[in-house]
Amino acid sequence: MCHPSWGRARAAAQRLDDLARLRRVRDRIDREYAQPLDVEALARGAHM
Repeated sequence: MCHPSWGRARAAAQRLDDLARLRRVRDRIDREYAQPLDVEALARGAHM
């Protein structure tokens, strides 16, 4: 059986991974602001 705090640590790590992905998408949107927004391509790039 896993230690109870491992589940919380795993959840926190997943949230940090998700946040990093979203930041990369936001940075891409900022870099390509003059281009039409392709939400599907952004989601694919973020693996979401």
